[in-house]
Amino acid sequence: MTIKRISSTGDLNNILQENTNVIINFGAAWSAPSNVMNSEFQKLAHANTNAGNLAFAEVNTDEHSEIAAAYNISGMPTFVLVNNGQVQETTRDASGIQGLINRAA
Repeated sequence: MTIKRISSTGDLNNILQENTNVIINFGAAWSAPSNVMNSEFQKLAHANTNAGNLAFAEVNTDEHSEIAAAYNISGMPTFVLVNNGQVQETTRDASGIQGLINRAA
């Protein structure tokens, strides 16, 4: 599986511990921009996943508002690069996702 769908805080903690870098897609099913960006996120995840170094995760903010709150998510979609458990950078647009990948490389 290229993108890990986060179903709990434990899931998120596991992927963060198993990978140096994780790019997290925070979105919601009702959000048209989230739905549009999902396909781009999936393509980039498929092309750039590198086990142990770079992983991709997805958090549904409606189902996991506590995780979204912990990352100060105020709009969707929001993409967050986490390196060694620390937030490094955040973006809200498709071109920014590639920047997060480049930073993680």
